[in-house]
Amino acid sequence: MIKGTSRLLGLYAPFGVAVRELLQQLDDLALQPIVTEGHRTYERQRELYAQGRTAPGAIVTQALPGESAHNFGLACDITTEYGYNSVQQKDIQRVARSLGFGTVTWDLPHVQHPSWWLILKQLRSFKTR
Repeated sequence: MIKGTSRLLGLYAPFGVAVRELLQQLDDLALQPIVTEGHRTYERQRELYAQGRTAPGAIVTQALPGESAHNFGLACDITTEYGYNSVQQKDIQRVARSLGFGTVTWDLPHVQHPSWWLILKQLRSFKTR
């Protein structure tokens, strides 16, 4: 059983379907995926942004509220039982990229819609019509 799938609630529906397919493939490869973050509220984004700046802990994001794909249900974080810098974590990122997901080099668990900013731009243009 894949842990943390309840964190997929609130993802943009087509992205959520694709992530579930990714998770199944990762599980089939015995990579033991765990979803640690999905849709993120602006308040949660503020908390994470403060971490390492005005709150205890290490800096974990450069994105202010409204600047993260998480805020729009277009990103999630998938880690593994094996640990953040494990070979398995790198395999998760490799498999995600091979399936067309966007990833970032500085945050191994981060998986995003490959063109999330274009979707957001389109949604915002509808609001101004």
